[in-house]
Amino acid sequence: MSRSSKYRAMQIVTVALSGTILALAISYYGAMTLRNLEGARLQTLVMAMEEKNAAVKSRQAHVYIAREYGPAIQKARRDFLSLPGYWKDIHVQYLAASASFYYQGMFKEALKTLKEGFGLHPFFMNNFQMAAVIFDSIGLEDKAKECMEAFTALKNGTDTGSVTMAAECLK
Repeated sequence: MSRSSKYRAMQIVTVALSGTILALAISYYGAMTLRNLEGARLQTLVMAMEEKNAAVKSRQAHVYIAREYGPAIQKARRDFLSLPGYWKDIHVQYLAASASFYYQGMFKEALKTLKEGFGLHPFFMNNFQMAAVIFDSIGLEDKAKECMEAFTALKNGTDTGSVTMAAECLK
């Protein structure tokens, strides 16, 4: 094989590998962008539902509001959780997904989603607060108390060792 044929073969391999890497990068960042959009949509829907719930007092109105937002939240949550990706504030969107499960009375799913978000950011204090609310709702006051202690420790910037131990409240 001549020197120019070897050089040409190396060029072809380099171009092929470069094209493959470019295609993979574009598809990965495209999926991350879609997930970010779905996460933002989910956060917006949950915040709107919380705002409406705060404006009314009756339990009946809360149920009606949950039914009103339910289909849109379920679609946004399903779309968000089905896409791959990671970025710096994904844990906030997992919290929104967990809150959407909670507001629809799906406590087991809320805790499962909260644990996934906790795995991405173990010191995100709002995870502990949401876990406390969920545990309190299902009658596990001891676990709710552990989670609120972890929330308070993070909020006050005190001993983070106790926070990691209190993370057991999510298990």
